[in-house]
Amino acid sequence: MAPGLQQRVLAGLGLVTAVIGIDLALAWRDTSALYVLGAVLLGGIVGEALDIEGRLSRLGDRLQERVRRGREKSTFSEAFFTASLLFCVGPLTVIGSFEDGLRGNLEPLATKSMLDGFASIALASTLGFGVAFAAVTVLLVQGALTLGAGLFDDLCAARR
Repeated sequence: MAPGLQQRVLAGLGLVTAVIGIDLALAWRDTSALYVLGAVLLGGIVGEALDIEGRLSRLGDRLQERVRRGREKSTFSEAFFTASLLFCVGPLTVIGSFEDGLRGNLEPLATKSMLDGFASIALASTLGFGVAFAAVTVLLVQGALTLGAGLFDDLCAARR
């Protein structure tokens, strides 16, 4: 894929993701902004305490060493790390997982899957097949968020 085309595809996907995330966030406008702020801050603190970024980077490096097999240069770790962050740090990851866990609404995650699919093609054309391994990270992050949100389903059902 030509670099200019790849840049346009990724910028377009980013814009669509932002618009969908904002739209979904506005659907929750009856929720206090303090809850959202608290959740974002708590998520940042927990992420730093668990060193999620460092662990993800080290995992990518270990996988790269196994895949490299005598080749001098490999972009596996960069592909895995970049794709994992891109696919797991957006608003659709969190809101989509919460929608699924709390309301059984799969539409945001289905939309996110389509967007991630196009982005993975653009990334893989430059960085290689390490992008595919980000699917494991997506499964773990979105699965944990969805299951975690599901724990509060009874609480939310009582409020309705």
